[in-house]
Amino acid sequence: VWKKMGLASLGGLLLGLGFPGLLPLPWLMFVGWLPLLALAQASQQAARPLRDFWPYAWLGLMLWNILSTYWVANAALAAGLFAIIVNSLLMLLPWLGWLLSSRAMPRLGYVPLVAYWLSFEYLHYNWDLTWPWLTLGNSFAQFPAWVQWYEYTGVFGGSWWIWLINLLLYRGWQLSGGLAASRPWALALLLIALPAAFSFYRYYSYQEQGNSIEVVAV
Repeated sequence: VWKKMGLASLGGLLLGLGFPGLLPLPWLMFVGWLPLLALAQASQQAARPLRDFWPYAWLGLMLWNILSTYWVANAALAAGLFAIIVNSLLMLLPWLGWLLSSRAMPRLGYVPLVAYWLSFEYLHYNWDLTWPWLTLGNSFAQFPAWVQWYEYTGVFGGSWWIWLINLLLYRGWQLSGGLAASRPWALALLLIALPAAFSFYRYYSYQEQGNSIEVVAV
């Protein structure tokens, strides 16, 4: 129990600190899902995987919500608590869906998990309870120089990017040593460096065109 709580808490801490708020350290998002992936893998071996997984995962997801959106409660305490609790439960749904899918379609690996998560983020942009701030790709909001390529993919491209890096690093950790383990790690580093390099080039070489105007907001 304590190990599961520790993994969930670590995941929530990494994701919370990776988002703008307390400490803007978006690079933590590249490892933020690793504890929950380990927790989910352990739960797959349990007799009742959903019941074994969801209380701990909810703890981690709620910690992420608290650390990154605690300020909502400054406007209205009850509404802020409602948003944190309910949003954490909604974030749990892609994970539970994947645990069910993994038994029926084990060969698909983590593909359904990423698909379910991106579908959840898209839904969160387009329904009456919209709350898209914690879209994974928004974690780089304070570092636009890193993600100039969002102009082609949108913020969901950043979410997919974060998931891909996490899964590659997790795969390297699972293989634990040797050439086979180094390949996912090397690919993950490459997939961080190449988009970032393109983004920096795009950001620092951009030249404004057309007539300039001055705008005053009162």
